Amino acid sequence: FEINNLMGKKTHNAPKRWGKGSRPAAAAEDNANKKNKSSDELKQQQQHVANRFSPSLIGCAVVFAVQLFVYWRTLYPSIPGGDSGELVSVACQLGVAHPPGYPLFTMVWHVFMEIVPFGTPAWRANLLSAICASIAGTCLYWCVNKLSPVPNSGGGIVAMALFSFARLTWMYSVTAEVFALNNFFIGLLLVSLVWYIHEPTLFRACIGAFISALATTNQHTTVLFLVVMIPWVLYYGRAHLLTSAKPIVCLLLSTLLGALPYMYIPISATLNSAEATWGDQRSLSGFLKHFLRQEYGTFDLGSRTTTTTTFSERLVMHLESLSEETFHIVPVLVVAFVAFSLLEKRKVVRNCYIPIVGMLVFYELFFNWRANLSIENKLLAGVHERFWMQPNMVMCLLAGLGFVYILEKALEDISVVKRVGIVVGVGILGVMVGMNFEARDESKNMAVADFGHSIINGLPQDSILLTRGDLPGNSVRYAHLCEGVRPDVRVIDLEMMTFDWYVPMLKNKFTGVKFPGTTYQFCSTCFQMKSFFDANYDHFPIFVFENLNEDDNTFQQFYHVEHYGHAKRIVRNGDSFPANIWYHNTTKALPKFDIPDPVKYDERTWEYVVYDGYLSSAIFLAMSFEEKARNSKNKQAFLTNMEYAYKVYSFWLEHIESKLGSSGIPAYWHKNFGIVANALFDETKQSQYLEARNREWLAYTTSGQQDDQIPAIKGMLRQSGVKI
Repeated sequence: FEINNLMGKKTHNAPKRWGKGSRPAAAAEDNANKKNKSSDELKQQQQHVANRFSPSLIGCAVVFAVQLFVYWRTLYPSIPGGDSGELVSVACQLGVAHPPGYPLFTMVWHVFMEIVPFGTPAWRANLLSAICASIAGTCLYWCVNKLSPVPNSGGGIVAMALFSFARLTWMYSVTAEVFALNNFFIGLLLVSLVWYIHEPTLFRACIGAFISALATTNQHTTVLFLVVMIPWVLYYGRAHLLTSAKPIVCLLLSTLLGALPYMYIPISATLNSAEATWGDQRSLSGFLKHFLRQEYGTFDLGSRTTTTTTFSERLVMHLESLSEETFHIVPVLVVAFVAFSLLEKRKVVRNCYIPIVGMLVFYELFFNWRANLSIENKLLAGVHERFWMQPNMVMCLLAGLGFVYILEKALEDISVVKRVGIVVGVGILGVMVGMNFEARDESKNMAVADFGHSIINGLPQDSILLTRGDLPGNSVRYAHLCEGVRPDVRVIDLEMMTFDWYVPMLKNKFTGVKFPGTTYQFCSTCFQMKSFFDANYDHFPIFVFENLNEDDNTFQQFYHVEHYGHAKRIVRNGDSFPANIWYHNTTKALPKFDIPDPVKYDERTWEYVVYDGYLSSAIFLAMSFEEKARNSKNKQAFLTNMEYAYKVYSFWLEHIESKLGSSGIPAYWHKNFGIVANALFDETKQSQYLEARNREWLAYTTSGQQDDQIPAIKGMLRQSGVKI
């Protein structure tokens, strides 16, 4: 539209005549004054238009408050799975997180956890993530409203609702992970880009440079946006950014200031006071190794290529997921944006669209090219999809704009457009929250935290616990280091012991533990499990969760593992424990917490892993007693151990059924329990064992399992008078 027409002014050209006594110089001066006045009026008019299209602070505050309230209501009360346990533990102790280190997250979350006077450390950390996520959604709201063709808060509400309350975003907005902070920075980067292009000043460019550098101290995937955004900003503002030394120096200083949090990493490594830490960054080479993620692969998600999916399959998977999560609203509105944006006449807005769309396209191309996790595995697919939130944010922004374009074309009255936009936007917000609230309500989800507590609390005094994997390691470390649970236990990470920095950096943290070498590997100065067990077995009870390294068989002729609650105890060959004491201690160590719902938490989630481990701990203990019975040298030992197996099966089948119903019991439990009951009946002829065998085998034969032994089982049941 024309600024002059908007302001109600008319312009015309009329022939000028020189009056008597007129001088060209006077005329020139008069023209110059008119030109300056016209220029001032034009600036005022442009400012008037900018003000009309600027989102109100009240609107931003309301949008922020709505998001924060919903997130607060669904916040995890403690840690979930994934990296959260490690990140919170590192923040508690001011250590260094896994590559690239996440220094900003560590420092900010540490301060927040210290100053908030209520809740567990994990809950406080989760709350700060919710605040960051709420700001990210508010930034989307601001950007859409700033770029809209007509003043309309509805488009911003739509963009915010589709992004903030989609399943994926919501999941990582209520827990202490780096992704909520990354979304926060992506939101700020989009705001700073739009803000700068609307008024390209050196001050705004320096603010953008500072935010850009600061964002990289959290998540390196922001670089995939910055490689498009920075060149565009420099090109767009080349007339005042690249013509002298002053703006260049200002931009460089702003960038260095934003990158300062990385100084924290070598400082923390030098102090070496935290047990929760990763790597040795006391040297430049050690710092660069960590910063560049060389232990994982600088441009990869994992340390080795494991996926068999193609680039196009990964891209389609992402787009299908976003469409499904937003009830297919986003694809429709993005198509509308593409169609109408091609007709966009506002040059300043077109100059915003170019880098925004460019960032989205480059991210999708690069990420899906380099993503190498095996997403055929549902749990790893869940890890992979976390990185979809960054492009999702841009697509939801475009969807919000597409929504406003549709309203503008369909309705002529601007006031009607505004009212309808708000009503529809609030409606979409209600749908997104209502449809996803139950699935994303984690306010009672203590599964992972309880899992960590259960593992460490089940151990004897002064134990060594060797952990392997993110779930046991992170959940136990959080309980141990942040909540002070079982300070007598030494928690050692088996996988980290294979890194050359682990033992030198941390062995003084594990009082009394002897490391018979520098690294757990096969080399002249390294050690293996046999030498580690030999050095520590007589001084500490040693446990492992979940398994020892399969490639290390040095100990197998001298030691073996026996199931002990969640964990397994290392036992020297020839050593034995009284059966009654072993039964008492091992069953005491079994999990007692609420079982995660396998319907709500599918195989992509850590809660499902907890659920699976919960069931496995009991069945493996029962099977271990059965194995001991069959290896017994006398009848009394056979009956004692078989009776203990029977008791474990009996209690846990009843326990699981009371929590999850009969459908929650794995079918093979019924078969195994029947075998134990049958063995006891053969020896004792007691009717209770026969009844238990018939009941369990009948349940197994009607479970729909494909098993060659079912005909034989049915035959034995018929002989006992059971009707099938």
